[in-house]
Amino acid sequence: MPHTLMRHDPEVGTLYTPSLKLRVAAEKGGYLVRTNAAGFRSEQEFAAERTPGKFRALVFGDSQTSADGVSNKQRFSDLLERKIPGLETYNYGLTATGPDQHFLIYEKQRAVKHDLLVIVVYAENIRRVCRRIFALPDPKGSLSYYSKPYFELEHGELKIRNVPVPKQIWSEETLPDEHRPHIYSFHETSLFAHITKKKNLAPRLPKAFAPLREFIRMAAARSPMLRMLPEYNTPNKPEWLLLRAVLENWIHSSPTPVLLVTIPHYITFVSGRDPTRYRARFKELVDATSCHYIDILPDVLKLSNDDRRKLWSDWSGHITVPAHELIAERLAPVIQNIMRGSEASDRLTKN
Repeated sequence: MPHTLMRHDPEVGTLYTPSLKLRVAAEKGGYLVRTNAAGFRSEQEFAAERTPGKFRALVFGDSQTSADGVSNKQRFSDLLERKIPGLETYNYGLTATGPDQHFLIYEKQRAVKHDLLVIVVYAENIRRVCRRIFALPDPKGSLSYYSKPYFELEHGELKIRNVPVPKQIWSEETLPDEHRPHIYSFHETSLFAHITKKKNLAPRLPKAFAPLREFIRMAAARSPMLRMLPEYNTPNKPEWLLLRAVLENWIHSSPTPVLLVTIPHYITFVSGRDPTRYRARFKELVDATSCHYIDILPDVLKLSNDDRRKLWSDWSGHITVPAHELIAERLAPVIQNIMRGSEASDRLTKN
């Protein structure tokens, strides 16, 4: 992601550069990114007051939600608006962030009136809440290191740390030693890196690696369950306890209904296997909070190998337009039911 697309934010870490129109390079030419004055990808400005006759949903998540590699209008949030009459979505998805930062964005946006909160969690996010530094490739392929805010659990209570977030950007050479144990890298759960033991691969591998990538996919599909993200293995793992605390606090603080959505690890898209135990953990969370919940894993596993693989882009490292269409199709009836059963239904009927 080009650095000109992002700007430093002392409370969240980074936001998109406001009021930007930028074409970002992609595997097949590029895609158009527009941001609004608030610093989020959107074709419209985010208004604090309600839009007459509209049911407003605020959507939070990482780059799978903001949709790296996909134009604004092709995202599941924008597709939902076209599917559901009367629905208005504000997409607060933000690349290179975790649920802890999404919670902080929500806290900053409390003045924005809404009827539904949608929290989207990509399975790998469990590692992001436990780290203090993000490692991101710059346009030349070298890694740059950025600080982020983070929470710690003290006697069962969340305590925010590292706010205001330092603006300092480090290189591999200048990164202080005390930060090195706390780095999050996008390559940590790469299947290619996992098998080849190469931990610092560039996210977009040269075409020469295509045969090896396909071999790894086939091996994963045939092998016993490949276990990754052991942080989900048991309910008492520190990483899960922290992620659960963030989400539980967020859900309980919401004055509106909450729809929690989980996206499986990318290995599911390429191999047809779920290498994690995230579903068991999120079921425990949903049972404790009684929020609405959708997990798209069963929908992904129903597909043929060819159709399933079309949901993931190796080049961008993100879900594709067909995946956004699948998510929108899955969410639409649930959101419509929430709309019909909410207190907002009377207000919408009168407008």
